[in-house]
Amino acid sequence: MTISQLVRDTDISDVTPYTWRKKALPQGTPMPGNGKNPDQWTPENQLAIIIETAALNEA
Repeated sequence: MTISQLVRDTDISDVTPYTWRKKALPQGTPMPGNGKNPDQWTPENQLAIIIETAALNEA
């Protein structure tokens, strides 16, 4: 989902997602950040996302 889609769908300020990303990156949280689709993420980011979401259910 693009930031513009997120802003439209949630009615949050367009600055908020950029602020979240800026705070998350120094903590090592995987973020695409450059508009790449997940197939173009680094293997490290792909693995981190898999590990982080493994315990989630479909809901």
